[in-house]
Formats: sequence, structure tokens, C-alpha cells
Amino acid sequence: MKITKRQLRRIIREEKARILKEQPSRTSTTGWDNFSADGDPMRWLAAGAEQDLPELLRAIELNRDQTATGELRTQYEDDASSLETIYDLAKDSFDARKTKPPKHLTSYVGGIDTIVREQIPPNLYSWIVGEW
Repeated sequence: MKITKRQLRRIIREEKARILKEQPSRTSTTGWDNFSADGDPMRWLAAGAEQDLPELLRAIELNRDQTATGELRTQYEDDASSLETIYDLAKDSFDARKTKPPKHLTSYVGGIDTIVREQIPPNLYSWIVGEW
């Protein structure tokens, strides 16, 4: 049975996505460990959201990998760019130890496609939109 280059790329891409999905996310200590979540749900939510950043980076990488296929190339590039913007804005907030997301991040996420929004890890998304 012959496999075309396109089929091989698709198989590799799917296997890579499956492997990344099965890998346990790395839990590292953050500056939030020094804070108590008692009485402040936003602080607790922010700590969980910050731990989702590596998962968001994997989503960005998967979108970048999709751009190599040719079909829907610009769509995947746009999706990766949107996710990178979210990552940068969230990382800046976490670096500044802000427990609430900046308003421009919340409004930015509200204006992106549903397909992109669904790629944002759940804790990070909840922190951005204020759902807990």
C-alpha cells in the first residue's frame, strides 16, 4: 500500500497531536504559591490560569504545524497569531502578579472566532472571561 506525502504528513500531525494531548502538563511552582486563595477567588483562578500557559503554547504550536499543509494555511496562521496575542497579554499580567485580566484581553477574546476560543485551556479561559 502506498502512502502519499500528504497522507504521511497528516498521520504525523495527528500522532503528534495525540502524543501532546496525552502528555501530562508540567506543573511548576509559580509566584502564586506564596499567596493564599482564601477569600479571593480571582487569585485562585489566576494561579490555575497561569499553569495553563504551557498548554496554550502547545495549541499555538499545533496551529503553526498546520500551516505547513497548504490548505487553510492562512486560517491556521491567523489562529496561531490570535493565540499568541492571548498568550502575550496573559503572560504580561501574570508577570505583573495581577489577579484580574486586563480589560483589553477580555474584549480581545470576546471578539475572536469560536474555533480559536475553544483552543484556550479551560482555567485560562475562565480567568479571562471571569467565569468560575
